[in-house]
Parts: sequence; structure tokens; C-alpha cells
Amino acid sequence: MGAESQGYGLGIEQVESLMGFGVSPCGTAWGHIGLGQVTTVAFTTPDAKRQVVLMANAMLTSDAAWSALNGATWSVLCS
Repeated sequence: MGAESQGYGLGIEQVESLMGFGVSPCGTAWGHIGLGQVTTVAFTTPDAKRQVVLMANAMLTSDAAWSALNGATWSVLCS
């Protein structure tokens, strides 16, 4: 379980921060971060009213890339 996870099971985790880059402005989300040759983020709000799925066509290795993905994730999910 990563430092950003508050709970984990069956491949789904409770998340308030994306890889340690900023805290969600709208609270806890549930979903999955996929790491490999591509990077994917798929989250939903606890009430399932909003979802976000983002993919970077590369393995993210820099803080700048994770910071950008963090901003995009919470911007979409929380607005």
C-alpha cells in the first residue's frame, strides 16, 4: 500500500493524494493507479457521482510529470 493509500483491497485503493503530490481538494476517492509502460489513473468519488480516467502513454518518472497528472486528476474529479 502506497503512502497515499488509506485502504486497499482487490486492486482498489482509497486515495487522498496522487503519489504524494498534493491532497485531493474534494476528499477521498476510490480507484486504481496503474504503473508500467503506460501510467493510468481511474478514480471515483465515494458516492459514484463523478469519475476520472487518465492515461499517460509513458511510464512517469519525473516529479514534474506526476505533479501535472495530480493536477489534472483532481481538477477533473473535483470540479
